[in-house]
Amino acid sequence: MNDLVVSINKNTLKVTAIINNNLISLSTGLPSDVVHDSKITDAGKLSEAIDSLLAEDIKFSRKKLTLTFVVEPQDIHLSFVTVNKNGTDFEEQIVTDLKNKLGDTVLENMYFSYEKIAPFVYQVIAIEKQQLETYFLISNTLKISLKSVLPWVLLIPKYVNTNDSSIFISKSEDDQVVALSDLGGIYFTGVYQNEKSTEELQKLVQDLSVYKRSKPIDIIYTLNYESFSLANGYNVRHVDVPNLGEVQPGFEINILTNYMLDFSQDMLSSHFNLLNLIPLPVVEKKNVSLVQIGSGLGAVVLVGLLFGGFMYLRNSGNPPSETAGEATSVLSSVDEPEQTTASSENEKSSEEPAPELKKEELKVRVENGSGINGIAARTQTLLEKLGYVVPEIDTAAQNEDTTVLRFKPDKVQYKDLLLEDMKESYPDIKVAENLEETAEYDLLIIVGTNVALE
Repeated sequence: MNDLVVSINKNTLKVTAIINNNLISLSTGLPSDVVHDSKITDAGKLSEAIDSLLAEDIKFSRKKLTLTFVVEPQDIHLSFVTVNKNGTDFEEQIVTDLKNKLGDTVLENMYFSYEKIAPFVYQVIAIEKQQLETYFLISNTLKISLKSVLPWVLLIPKYVNTNDSSIFISKSEDDQVVALSDLGGIYFTGVYQNEKSTEELQKLVQDLSVYKRSKPIDIIYTLNYESFSLANGYNVRHVDVPNLGEVQPGFEINILTNYMLDFSQDMLSSHFNLLNLIPLPVVEKKNVSLVQIGSGLGAVVLVGLLFGGFMYLRNSGNPPSETAGEATSVLSSVDEPEQTTASSENEKSSEEPAPELKKEELKVRVENGSGINGIAARTQTLLEKLGYVVPEIDTAAQNEDTTVLRFKPDKVQYKDLLLEDMKESYPDIKVAENLEETAEYDLLIIVGTNVALE
C-alpha cells in the first residue's frame, strides 16, 4: 500500500496510488522538452509535473509514500540466450549475444543482468544507464523513496501465473504490444504504432509461435481489448485488471503494477526490479593501512555522492544486508598496536579461539525441489539478506519431502549457523557432507515440500 506508481507513454504522465484503501488516478500531458514519447529528457521538469499532481490531489505524507516507475517495452531489451558447451565461458556467450542483438547500442552504456531459467537458457534484461539513473534523480527531487523500476511486460506472465509458452497482446495508449513468453520470462516484444489487422496479427502470431519449437504456441492472452478473435485453433484468454477500485480507461497497466507490488513482493528482489541491475559498491575485508582505508572510504563516499543517496532509497523498507555494513567492518578491523611485553604474553590463553565463520565466504546454490513456483528465488532472497552469497538458483532434478543441505566436507562447520538461520521456515532439515569437491559452490540447498517460507 501507499505505492505511488508512475508511467509515461505518448507524452502522457499517469500516476496511481492506493491511499487509505482509495484508488487515486491522475494524469497530465507533457511537452516534448520534458519527455519524448516515453523517454525522459528533463528530469527536473518531470519532477515538477509529478509534484504538481501530488500537491493537488494526494494529501498524504511524502515520507509514507514509495515510488515505482513503470518501464515501457520500447525502453528495455528483453531476450533469451541459449548457451552451449563449446568450451566458451557461458558469460562470454551471453555478452556476445547481447552485443549482437543491441546493434548500434553500446553495451557499456547499459545496465544488464541475466538469470538462468532453464538448463542452458538465460533471461537477459538490459536498460540504458542514463534512463535508470534519471529515476533516481526524480526520486531524490521529490523526496520520495524509490522502491522499484518495473517493466510491465514482464509482470503479465507473473500476474496470470503461467510458465507455459504463451503470446500476450495488449494495447498501451495507441500502441499494440505483442510479447512472447516462455518459462515465466519474455524473449520477444514488438511495439506497433499502427494496429495490425486480424490477418497481419495472425501471421505474426504464427511466426512467433513456431520460433525454435516443433509445436506452435496456441495460448494467447489479451489485455485492454474489448473484443479479440483469431482463427480456430487458438485459445484466447482475456486478462482482467485487478479490482482495486474504479479504473479509468488507460490506467490498466498502472493498476496491475499496484496490485503486483502488494501481492508479489518477491519480484522486488529479483531482476524484474531494474534497480537490482545497478552494481552495489563492494568493500573487500583485508588488513590494510590507515592510508588504504582512507582511500577505500573515499571511493565509497564518491559513489554515495554520485548517486546522491540512491543506495539508501534503493534499500528503503528492507532489512539492512550484511554487505551494507562492510565499510564499518573495514574501519573496525584495524588492529590495535600489538602488545609485546612479557605480562601481555602471559595473559594470552593457551587455547586458541574457534575461527569466526563469515557468511559471505560460503558460496551457496539453491535448487527448488518443492514444486512450489518461485521458492528457490525466495530462499535466495532470505539467505542473501542474512549475509550469505547465493549466485545461482535452479530447479532440482527431483522433488524432496524435506529440505536438504549438502556441504563440502571442509565447510560443514557452517552447519549449526545455517540450521539456526533457517529453522523457522525450513523444518526437519537433513544435513549431508557429500558435496563433490569439484563443485563451484560450497553448499547445495535443495528446498523440500515441507517449506514454511511466507
